[in-house]
This record gives sequence, C-alpha cells and structure tokens, in this order.
Amino acid sequence: MSLQMTTIVGKISVFLLAENRLLREALAKILNKKTDITVVGSAPLSSGVVLKITASSPQVLLFNSPHNIRGDDSVIPPLLGVSADFLL
Repeated sequence: MSLQMTTIVGKISVFLLAENRLLREALAKILNKKTDITVVGSAPLSSGVVLKITASSPQVLLFNSPHNIRGDDSVIPPLLGVSADFLL
C-alpha cells in the first residue's frame, strides 16, 4: 500500500467514525472550533455507515479503532471501492 500526499486548499471536511458517542461529540466540538476544519458527519460503526460517509463526501475519515480497519466488517475496503478521494 502506497501513501499519497494530497494538498488540501480551503476548509478540510472530516467525518468522525468512533464507537463512543462522547468521544465523537468531543472531537466534533474541538474540530469545529478550528477555522480550517469542518465536521461533515459522525457515526458509530454500523451496517449503514459506508453510505453515511460517502454521502457526506469527506476529505478525511478520522477513526479511533483498529476494529474499523481490520476484519470482515471493516469499512475501508467498501469505501475504497466507492471513492478513494479522501484521506484515512
């Protein structure tokens, strides 16, 4: 897997993926205070999360659990199949 450097101009749109609701809310509050970042969505890992992520068109997917990237229920392969236009 190769890493690709991307230059982002303007506000950075971020989607938060975390199981813990308090963590999602705290991160959203902190990130939304930044002038160059906007949180476009947040959700726990669920069956419909891939649709939520793609519908919000984030530039960055921020997640806190290795469970989100490994295993049979990983959200990463379906997301890369739909769009590779955001950073993980």
